[in-house]
Amino acid sequence: GIGKEHAKWSPVAVATYMYDPIITLNQAVLSTYSPEQKAELYKSCPTEVFETDENYEQFTVGDPMRCMYCDECVKVADSFKDNPEDDSAVTVRMQEDKFIFSVEVR
Repeated sequence: GIGKEHAKWSPVAVATYMYDPIITLNQAVLSTYSPEQKAELYKSCPTEVFETDENYEQFTVGDPMRCMYCDECVKVADSFKDNPEDDSAVTVRMQEDKFIFSVEVR
């Protein structure tokens, strides 16, 4: 068939790209957090980028490729700051010279 007859025969594809995420944890700041604060930070990420043990003692970046740049973790970390100019526990940046290119086809 042809695309004029039905959309299923249209030669289309979805192409997207996303910059490679750089997620940095400031361990000095994280060491000052209580287990409850670490738990809140861990649970703030909807895509589960972070990894931690059951007591929230060890806090690491597990799979940065899951990051969707929602900045929820950054907002939670910033809410724990005493002063606005203090360092944040989490920073999320885009590596602008490297990206993931995806093509969705049927």
